[in-house]
Amino acid sequence: MAATRKRAYVLTGAGEPDRLSAHQASIDFFSVIGVQPAIGRALAQDDDVVLSDAFWKSRFGGSREIVGESVLLDGARFTVAGVMPAGFEFPERGTQIWTPLNLTPEQMHSRDNHYLQVVARLKPGVTLEQARTEMDTIARRLEQQYPATNDKTGIRVNPLREQLVGTTGNALLLLLVVVGSVLLIASGNLANLLLARAVSRQKEVGVRIALGARRITLLRQLFMENLLLSAAGTLLRLFISVWSFEFLSVLVPASLQVRPTLDTTVVVFALVLCILTTLLFGAVPMRQTWRLGVAETLRQSGARSGEPRAPHGIRSKLVISQTAFTFVLLVAGGLMLRTFSELRSIDPGFRGENVLTLRTALPVPKYRGLEPRAAFYSQVLERVRALPGVIEAGYTSWLPYRNLGGSSAFTIEGRPAGRGLQYDANVRLVTPGYMPAMGMRLIEGRVLTAADRAGTEPVIVVNETMSRKFFQDEDPTQHRLRLCDNCPWFRIVGIVADVHQKSLETDVRPEYFVPFDQVPQFLNFAPPQDLAICVAGDPLAVVAAARSAVWSVDDQQPVTQVKVASEFLTDDLAPRKFQTQLIGGFAVLALLLASVGIYGVLSYAVSARQREIGVRIALGAQPAEVVRWITSQGMRPALIGLSIGAGVSLVLSQLMSKLLFGVKPRDPMTFGLAVLVLIAVALLASWIPARRAGRVDPMTVLHNE
Repeated sequence: MAATRKRAYVLTGAGEPDRLSAHQASIDFFSVIGVQPAIGRALAQDDDVVLSDAFWKSRFGGSREIVGESVLLDGARFTVAGVMPAGFEFPERGTQIWTPLNLTPEQMHSRDNHYLQVVARLKPGVTLEQARTEMDTIARRLEQQYPATNDKTGIRVNPLREQLVGTTGNALLLLLVVVGSVLLIASGNLANLLLARAVSRQKEVGVRIALGARRITLLRQLFMENLLLSAAGTLLRLFISVWSFEFLSVLVPASLQVRPTLDTTVVVFALVLCILTTLLFGAVPMRQTWRLGVAETLRQSGARSGEPRAPHGIRSKLVISQTAFTFVLLVAGGLMLRTFSELRSIDPGFRGENVLTLRTALPVPKYRGLEPRAAFYSQVLERVRALPGVIEAGYTSWLPYRNLGGSSAFTIEGRPAGRGLQYDANVRLVTPGYMPAMGMRLIEGRVLTAADRAGTEPVIVVNETMSRKFFQDEDPTQHRLRLCDNCPWFRIVGIVADVHQKSLETDVRPEYFVPFDQVPQFLNFAPPQDLAICVAGDPLAVVAAARSAVWSVDDQQPVTQVKVASEFLTDDLAPRKFQTQLIGGFAVLALLLASVGIYGVLSYAVSARQREIGVRIALGAQPAEVVRWITSQGMRPALIGLSIGAGVSLVLSQLMSKLLFGVKPRDPMTFGLAVLVLIAVALLASWIPARRAGRVDPMTVLHNE
């Protein structure tokens, strides 16, 4: 078992100062993970540092000479012990270095904080359930021994693959089902076209068989024709795939760090699948050729009854299957669209359109304690607020979507925690001006101001969730909290709207905001590091000036993660938007293919039955009756397919429950709209050839006959 803790270092003495994303890890971390450095050795001493392959190449040019040399991290010397293999970034993507996790005796015995990430390797023969049972036993024992800190605090044991992949596996499975459905719908159209082509050649085939041609020879000819068609279509598909990469690159969110490329394995798989699909669905007309009766075919041809007819049952079954698959895709696309709409309607709790954010994480050795930090924040804010166009600015421990928030226990005055209730909330240390800069909405009371500083009455501002959970119908501003054992009582002076700190899909936790200089005890784990600057115009226009303002205070201080706050929401919604666009696009494509399939079947039927239609009209049938008759021929299999698709969707939609938000898997509105859209499209696809049938001139048809 090993533990890690996320932190950051400032690298100096080797070019420009840089802020590095790092993880402190216990000495046996790499052996537990089962990955050793590609160059050098793993962590062994307190002053060791292991580099990631990407950072080693970008900063030190991939030189092996760096191993054994020393680097300055936060002003302290560390020895480069080794370099990890390419691609290793565990436990978080973007990790640049690993250093030893050195916990003080006080930290080792503290049970109030839960900031370590623990990984473990199972012993041979031990199952996951056995490990969970053992850890649950340990958790219950700790709860009995330390009820003040371990009450209701359990231990979750999850497989590493599940922890890393999350719901991505469900999304990929859904995408596979969607792509497969579109493939089958397209294959249904292909089978209809090949069937119509084979039926139109029944006379030719019958004559050739009558003249002595073997059926196996004819089947071989049809097979080669289908193979050539498949090869030509596959080459065209390959060209379109390469051409579509630019479009797909726009759809893929930058946060996914994935770009479409021409992968050999995928191309070979697609080629084989396309060829097999063409041949498989081309087997339908070949089967008809094998069963062809020569006398019957020649008799039909001699009767001049028009084009020979393909079996109506096969065509109807193809339309039914196409419609069923299309309905499933429409429901999937509709549910994803409703989910995206629900997420867009959520108030994130801040207004980030005109807010520039940047990080200036201060190195601990240089800025240890309250006074140097307070001086830095004060000078930077003074210079930033003086910039043209700046409305307000303020610091916080973590900006929204950067960190869920450090959790800390607290005590409510006159109300000791008991009966299994543990008072716990996220804490953010801020400077005055942060809340107005982020556009946070005030519900009651006031926000923190410049008057709330060290030496004055300690105050805090809580969010709506904290007010609702811990004070219910009471007025929170009439209460005081104690945030730690050595802390004074803090008066609640205001309530602000909830801010979604992790994502729109994550439930908001109780949270309070406190002036950083009134709780210096918290500076070790939640120091202000992110600066928010509200600008009257374009936030990006003040980037250079903001950097200069920071460097005018400390020219060795890295300025990183420069971003407009509104992009937090864009990045958060990007995967959902991508899923919705992709699945919605496939659903529209499936609807188009299904409508083409219905139209093709009826159009061919009208062409093949013109004599019958002409006779009906000659005997007194009205054109409107013919239109209704042909339309019903197309709508009947479409409605059957819709019914089957609805039943399948009711089952499969439950598998999408983990991908949905704010929408039930069997959402009546989504299912209703899918029914209406599919009926409308099927009706239009049926009406066009039916209208052509109603215009048949019986005299012309009978004269030709």
